[in-house]
Amino acid sequence: MSDPTWPEPNLELLNNALKQTGWAGPVLDQASWKPVIRERVASINWEAAERDVAPFLEPGSATALFGKESLLGLLER
Repeated sequence: MSDPTWPEPNLELLNNALKQTGWAGPVLDQASWKPVIRERVASINWEAAERDVAPFLEPGSATALFGKESLLGLLER
């Protein structure tokens, strides 16, 4: 999301995945996906999430970009 040349999320794929996991919320569309993701990002235990993903991130700037504030900022665009 930090690169404006990247395409928007594949909402059909996202909705199908949500359905498979028992999602009880509405079908997501262009107008609704960001608020739903923003709400979920705000509710994450970020200390645990950072420990979980740290082995998969390159050292340096990649780890600085991963965090609640960074993701919420990207969702504001």
